[in-house]
Amino acid sequence: MPDLIANHQPKKRRGNGACRRCRRLRTKCIHEGRQPPCAGCHRAGGAVSAICSFPRRGEQDIDRLYRAKHFRTPDAIVVQQRDLFKSVRDDHVDPAESSPQGARSRSQDPASVHSLRTHDTGLPPLNDLIEGCRVFLASYFQLGFIPKTLFLERLSKNAEAASSFLLAAILAISARFTPTLVARYGGVNEATSHFIGLTAGMVPREMYQVDLEHVQAFFLLSIAEWGNGDKDRSIIHMGIAVKMATILRLHREETYELPTSATREAIVEAEIGRRTFWMLQSQDNLHSGHSTPVAFSPSDITALLPCSENEFAFGVLPRCRAAVPGTAAAMHDPKSVASTQRSLFATLVQAHNYWGIVARRACKADAGSANLMSRPADASSDYRKLADELKNWEESLPAQHKWSVWNLRGYKAESMELAYLATVMVIRLSNIVLRRIYLDDLLTASRTAFDVRSDHAAFWRTMSYELFDNMLELHRQIEAYFASRLKADGYPAILAFCVYTCGSVAAHLLKWPQLCPGLATEAPTIATHSLSVLSELQHAWPTAARWQSGLQQAATPILEIPSAWTAVGSLPRTRRAYHAFSASRRVGSNASPARVSSSEELQDRSNLCSSDYSVLELNPGPYHDSNINSETVGNFEAELAALLHGDIYSGDAGGWEISTSF
Repeated sequence: MPDLIANHQPKKRRGNGACRRCRRLRTKCIHEGRQPPCAGCHRAGGAVSAICSFPRRGEQDIDRLYRAKHFRTPDAIVVQQRDLFKSVRDDHVDPAESSPQGARSRSQDPASVHSLRTHDTGLPPLNDLIEGCRVFLASYFQLGFIPKTLFLERLSKNAEAASSFLLAAILAISARFTPTLVARYGGVNEATSHFIGLTAGMVPREMYQVDLEHVQAFFLLSIAEWGNGDKDRSIIHMGIAVKMATILRLHREETYELPTSATREAIVEAEIGRRTFWMLQSQDNLHSGHSTPVAFSPSDITALLPCSENEFAFGVLPRCRAAVPGTAAAMHDPKSVASTQRSLFATLVQAHNYWGIVARRACKADAGSANLMSRPADASSDYRKLADELKNWEESLPAQHKWSVWNLRGYKAESMELAYLATVMVIRLSNIVLRRIYLDDLLTASRTAFDVRSDHAAFWRTMSYELFDNMLELHRQIEAYFASRLKADGYPAILAFCVYTCGSVAAHLLKWPQLCPGLATEAPTIATHSLSVLSELQHAWPTAARWQSGLQQAATPILEIPSAWTAVGSLPRTRRAYHAFSASRRVGSNASPARVSSSEELQDRSNLCSSDYSVLELNPGPYHDSNINSETVGNFEAELAALLHGDIYSGDAGGWEISTSF
């Protein structure tokens, strides 16, 4: 009987003792009573410890979904599939590499392994791979999360240690600017399409592995797709990167806390994480609109801004860090926003943050009374508050972060001129768009109130001048950079958008010179130069080609009419005496424009420009429309949002027809 009972006893099964991560990685899970985190997750860091969990008995083995299905296929296909979708991680070693035979083969002929690896993964040979990464770091990603020298050194010595997913994403951006890759794949578009397709093909197997390299890869893939005109995929992949960053708590300052005895390597690794988050946040602001809410709530962000490039390269902790206005970090220490010790990277992020605020407010569905930016002349209006805040912040910038040709030369010597331009141009872009939304009001005021000596009329005159003065300043920045730019040099797509904005505002001034007679003489040159520059840039970024097409459709019909040049040519050149805003900035002094607050200041500016506007009664612009109404520029919100998402299409020559289905 005992034997019979023993034969009917249920078989003992191994319990679900390992956590999900250890089960997925097939590593030994050491824990105390199934209480997370286990020893392996604890060693992996705070972000991994936070998501350590143990499955309950009877629960579906979801972790097994990460494993590749085993089926009989030819050996060559098995090797290709394994290497194509493999992401190298510190805590996961390929069985072939862990065996003595694999170790010996790697040590005997590393070059052949590198060649085999790049061939099987779809990546180019090692030399071309390194060249593509060099172009990426030098011509596009001058300020970023990659320690340039260290990254290239590791890639040269051991290419297998780098993530194929991240490398493919890097080449998806830089291939269009790398001559060897363009030649290898038969053209700019072919090279770009190859690496975007290669990276996108890895997504299904990479999107569930949450670590810093995967955040970076999805971020770079999103940028490549946005520049290539594929906005939907770009938004989706950016969303994946943002969610991974949230899981890793990259937006929290405590994530980067280091002991006083931290090594230089640990300092650099922590800075890489910090920079990865701020690159995500910065790019999110660049593509802002009313339909794209912020990815991270400012009240949740406690992370401070990145250090300088020297500190990053040497692995040195900075004495102080700046903060982004409106974040929890800035609320805790308001003085950190205007720190004179802030790095160029910090200023870049702050500038893009202000652009995000301006773009989200500008991209409203309607420009009526419900608009947050309505009634700008009121002392308590959102326009006044934002304009003053932007002006005060710009005044607080370190001298080397302000625009000047001298600073541009200095940053070019340090190979950071694109990062510098992305900062100063976006500042001008914010000032332009902040006022551009009121163009219909400015047109109405130019016919009814510009000659009236009142505070209200002076307010609109001043706003009109500031709009076109910022346009002129942006044009000078564009002119200074492209005068020395080589045709093969890479550039971020936001620079092309700045060129488009400059040209479109100039086209408006050419169409309605009564808006600012003192600067109307500059409009034909600026519009023509912007078209020329965009024609040169459009071959690299398909999105830039759409901007060039939109600007050409709008500006060319006006420029082709001879009276467009003669009408503005007869206007007096009073720009220098018009108001002190431009003069103080151009000479590089610390003086700033006076606020439009007192009636004396407003009346003084009215006296400077009132004579200009009488000229337009005799010399109207060639496209001058006496029936100005809100429909004239009522599509600006749709135009701006569509441009940022690459949806512009050509309308008729007399208007700005933009697709609103975005």
